[in-house]
Amino acid sequence: MASRHSLERSSLLVSLPVIAVSGIACLVTAFYGVETLSVYLLVIFLFSFASRLWAAFSSSCMEASLDLSSRGVFPGENVEIELRVRNGKFLPVAWLDLYMPIPRREALVPKDTRPTESWERSGLEAIGASTRIVGTRRLGRMLWYEEAVYSISMEARCRGVCTLDDWRLSTGDGFGLSESDIRLAKGTAIAVYPQILDVDASPFLRNLWNSSTGSRGVMEDFTVIRSTRDYQAGDSVRNINWRLLARALPLTVNIYEEILPKSIHMIFDGESYSEHKDEMEKALSVIASELLVLRDHDVRAVLSLPEGRYGGACTVRDDLAEALFHLSSYEPLEDRFDYNEVKRIIQVSKFDVPSILASATECGHFFHFTYDAAVLSSKDILSSLGEEKVTVVSSVNTPAEGEYSHICLDDIVRGGNR
Repeated sequence: MASRHSLERSSLLVSLPVIAVSGIACLVTAFYGVETLSVYLLVIFLFSFASRLWAAFSSSCMEASLDLSSRGVFPGENVEIELRVRNGKFLPVAWLDLYMPIPRREALVPKDTRPTESWERSGLEAIGASTRIVGTRRLGRMLWYEEAVYSISMEARCRGVCTLDDWRLSTGDGFGLSESDIRLAKGTAIAVYPQILDVDASPFLRNLWNSSTGSRGVMEDFTVIRSTRDYQAGDSVRNINWRLLARALPLTVNIYEEILPKSIHMIFDGESYSEHKDEMEKALSVIASELLVLRDHDVRAVLSLPEGRYGGACTVRDDLAEALFHLSSYEPLEDRFDYNEVKRIIQVSKFDVPSILASATECGHFFHFTYDAAVLSSKDILSSLGEEKVTVVSSVNTPAEGEYSHICLDDIVRGGNR
């Protein structure tokens, strides 16, 4: 695994200019007969060169890999990361440290943290990491050809995505003058999903009964009684035919018609929440919670998110894990201002419109999540879908524009966190 000398955390004595200058100066002073100074310069040269060489050899032939217990967790849960390190050379490693930058939102935090130093904050800011705390752990030394496994516990605190691309192992010489970094595998990330709430799914299921059948998700249509049968132990009380029982007939239960409802499509107007971050977190939590409930009801759900700070517009179909990941990583676009850099420019959510319109024939209903239903920035898309097939879900309890049905977000949340 490739390693790189760390200039920030190494002494100036082991820098290449100092090594070169001390070596040249040693030869020059020896040539002119200044023996005492030449000896001092020789000691500096040998000491610096040996320290730099020791660090380079210590970080060579090192193999490290990460194994995650889960790539997606909910706030309040822990994820265990297994770090496997192998020293594939005869030279022992004097010391080994793990450096763990934390996401700026501190969505996922290791147990071993420390306050950041002033010299490292600019580097952390450049990679989008927290400048308040950073994760560190001393792993000790390793013998020749030794292999060790370390367990790292991470606590999920809030919604976000933690990439492990900038994690690194550090080792160096026994004098502590020179340090080299060993980069870990690229492309590893852990998503902290939105907080799950206790939500009411009936508004999302109510509009599906009159839809034509879909490809999955058998449900009972309580408006159509197919037949009746004798009551058996364990039958639900709500299925008892009370009309026949009132006529003094034997206790029977209703057998309802089974249907396959069509899917629903959720559209999240993220830019409408750009100045309302707390309300946005709640809206994303409601969407994630409804996706889980709909899965339990075997109802297909499609999710559309606009272009955000860290990715383009997307539409996710039939993949709950991917939908939750996009909900975890979404952030509104960077703020834009006028030419005087004074007035903030209101931006409009940019969706993948063709993918949304393609759902018009296969989805039973569309739910458009926005901050204020009285200000719909996506009217062109919604009108193309048909007002009768769209319900606007807003954080502000104001009537929706046009003939759209409306639901207040607070009316969907029934209680505390699940």
